[in-house]
Amino acid sequence: MIQTVLKRDGRVVGYNEEKIKAAIRKAMLQTRLGEDEALIQKIADRIGITGKEQMTVEEIQDRVELELMKSPRKEVAKRYIAYRDQRSIARRAKTRDIFLEIIETKSNDITRENANMNTDSPAGMMMKFAPPRPAMPCATVTSISTIKTTTLPKASPVSSIRSTTSCDMAS
Repeated sequence: MIQTVLKRDGRVVGYNEEKIKAAIRKAMLQTRLGEDEALIQKIADRIGITGKEQMTVEEIQDRVELELMKSPRKEVAKRYIAYRDQRSIARRAKTRDIFLEIIETKSNDITRENANMNTDSPAGMMMKFAPPRPAMPCATVTSISTIKTTTLPKASPVSSIRSTTSCDMAS
């Protein structure tokens, strides 16, 4: 008998049969025959009783699919499977959007570290209004003796580039 459900985000919540019934009901209402409360209750009972003590959302949904496919209402199973597929695509898109937002934020942080940002140039002036970044741990000081023009197209050779950090200024 299902007691708890492991959600996709890792939370553990109590089992709620009403959620299963609501999902089946929504799929049924998209078919010609409509809702069948007796079948909804039968499937929800069977899933709740035969399930493990703790199951994931996916495992429960897989069981709902199987029960619907065994039932005389195959068209409901098709609607339920189609809805699950749509939700899966939406979740992946949301995850992708969040990932791209993180990349954009990191890219903006790198832009703020540009040497021109600390000058009286328009970009430097605008950065005076940006919120301050938290202190970062000291980075390794690197130096480059010579960069060939093949590395930097349309530029003259650069010698002795040295990156400094706040650690250099503190000493």
